[in-house]
Amino acid sequence: MSARLRKLTGALLLLGLLAAGAGAYLTRPIVIGVSLSPDTALGHESLLALRHYVARRPQIGLRPVHLEVRTPLLERESQEQAYRELAASKASIVIGAALSKAGLIQAEQAQATGLPCFSVSASTAALRGRDDGFFRLVVDTDAAGALAATFLAPDHRRVAILAGASNRAYTEAFAQSVSKSLPGSKVFSLADDERARVEVKAYQPDAVFLVVSPATLLRWVKTLRELIRPDLPIFSSDWGLFAVTLYSGADLEGVGFVTQNGSPIEPYAAWLREFERSFDHVAAHTSAYCVSIMDIVYRGLEEVGDDRARLRAWLATPRVYDYAYGRVALDAAGDATRAHHYLFTVHEGHLKLSAKREVAAFRDE
Repeated sequence: MSARLRKLTGALLLLGLLAAGAGAYLTRPIVIGVSLSPDTALGHESLLALRHYVARRPQIGLRPVHLEVRTPLLERESQEQAYRELAASKASIVIGAALSKAGLIQAEQAQATGLPCFSVSASTAALRGRDDGFFRLVVDTDAAGALAATFLAPDHRRVAILAGASNRAYTEAFAQSVSKSLPGSKVFSLADDERARVEVKAYQPDAVFLVVSPATLLRWVKTLRELIRPDLPIFSSDWGLFAVTLYSGADLEGVGFVTQNGSPIEPYAAWLREFERSFDHVAAHTSAYCVSIMDIVYRGLEEVGDDRARLRAWLATPRVYDYAYGRVALDAAGDATRAHHYLFTVHEGHLKLSAKREVAAFRDE
């Protein structure tokens, strides 16, 4: 073989290796971390929704998307360990924190590790205004509680607000926010059920607002109607909405749900219908949040790539996004403002829109 031919062969081999290397680089997986507790209704549905999303959109450009999943318990040690494992992986972001209790821990970890987190639905106001790489579509408990109060005033002047014993970072903050906006109302803790029954009966409210889990909601609606009177006006935060699909809407007839979410719009509504057919599961707002979050995350990955710092900076740039229920504004701290809040009432076992409020703080720009 001549020297010239050897040089040409070597050059072609080098080009081939470079092409193969470039191809491998361009098609390397994009890793999205997931840290959710499947032992809660919110966490279980979120995991289903995220897997369904990636199954339908398995690539960004030429690069396959891989979910690196951790399913920690809600206790601090388990949450921290799961986040540290994801930080040690190639994950560019974590989708996590369906509950506020987990959100407080994951926000700390996002700040400590530099791995940003987009929360499914952690809403405690304790997370507001922090430059920690923690983002969320849900409105915090201070704003949500104040808006919820507008649906009760001025018709009700003696409102008992019941704060559930689970996920207290959310329930207690939300209850106090509602109470601040409703003069004459009183907050009752459900840490001791029997004591709460006695105190609520003695208080004789003209309405009750529940900030509790779906299972607790079902039980306390029955209790309140027996304890006070059958036609007692009962309202709930949107956490309790799961009770309508998980249990029986008929058992919740007349209960009002104050929520950040209206009816899903297209194309999100079509995605949710497909999700329901795939899993034989009635989609709640958690699934809508997940598809909305993934749309935003995919957009960020398309625009700036999967470098953690660049993706965090992109998410921290204030924007208004389309999402499953309309428009939502995220500020530099990752806090959300929705355009509207709603009141739905259970009528003949189904949710019916009763009222809608525009949010003055929302700016669609």
